[in-house]
Amino acid sequence: MNIRKVLINILCSFIPGKQRRRRIRNVLLIRISQRLVHIELCDKNFVNKFEVDDQRLLSVLKSLGSFRYIPNPGNLGDCLIGAATFQFFKRHHLLSSITNENNCENIVYGGGGAWVGALYPEACLPALFLFEKAKKIVILPSSVFDCSMLTDVLDSRFIVFCRERKTYQYLKGLNTEAKIYIDSDMALRMDESIFDVTFLSNDFYLKRALAVRDKIKDIGNIACFFREDVEKCNNVQTDYDLSAAFSPNMNVDECKFATALMLSVVDQFDVIATDRLHVGIAAILMGKEVYLFDNSYGKISSVYEHSFSKMSNVHLCRDVDLLKIKQLKRNEKESTNNLLRLINALAGADVNL
Repeated sequence: MNIRKVLINILCSFIPGKQRRRRIRNVLLIRISQRLVHIELCDKNFVNKFEVDDQRLLSVLKSLGSFRYIPNPGNLGDCLIGAATFQFFKRHHLLSSITNENNCENIVYGGGGAWVGALYPEACLPALFLFEKAKKIVILPSSVFDCSMLTDVLDSRFIVFCRERKTYQYLKGLNTEAKIYIDSDMALRMDESIFDVTFLSNDFYLKRALAVRDKIKDIGNIACFFREDVEKCNNVQTDYDLSAAFSPNMNVDECKFATALMLSVVDQFDVIATDRLHVGIAAILMGKEVYLFDNSYGKISSVYEHSFSKMSNVHLCRDVDLLKIKQLKRNEKESTNNLLRLINALAGADVNL
């Protein structure tokens, strides 16, 4: 019996409100289970073929001096962006420029796909509140479509980096005073150091990894990871919605864990079919054969045309024909079994996959 858990349960029993009591208890239980974990995964399948020009983005960020970095909240895919962004900051000696001071006038907002119509107000509205008081706002490579809540406030304070040409043309066509640049998704800046990571782990991470393992263990060598949310537009049966495995808090430790989990999962398979952009990017980074299907507002096809169209192992599927994908020949690449390595490191003991 864990005495600390018993004491927490006793103390929390005096807290009024069922939801508040559960929330506080979960936070305390996570904190007492935290331990530092070092994980060395195999990076032999990692093949980042992207030559992304960082000069303009670096110039803009360095000109800010100190800045508050606000990650785009979301799912495992957003963690992939977050982990690559932290790598980028570290690689270019920008970590010392990040401050937690609430009165900092410079805001750097994480890249992603939050700025789409009214799909994600829970992400956009807090950011817009911060933007009101900011002197300079940099939005890292993002997709923006039909989002008046952002475009109505764009002014000379804003510098927006677009991760594909459709967004770039949309924002340029509005003739705002904001500076608009074409760039590439931050996840394409990821390097192999993500396979040798140290972070604060807890029991929740192990439970998540084991739950994902149970979901994928009988799939075979070809995985279909399709979304089941508001951006879904393909009426297909998914093996598992990998990106939605859990919704993290987007801190450094969670981004490292979630990225290691996503890369380890996609590396279990030879072929990935998905309409999740960052499941696709994870699979591309791991050298898999990747079949991309569009989402509801054309994000996947836009990023494909901008970043992946010349890659022989990445295919944009205009028609849903999963039967043909399921019949593809097995690619005889040797498995790294990184998922087992990750679970064993989190468990501190050997666990059979």
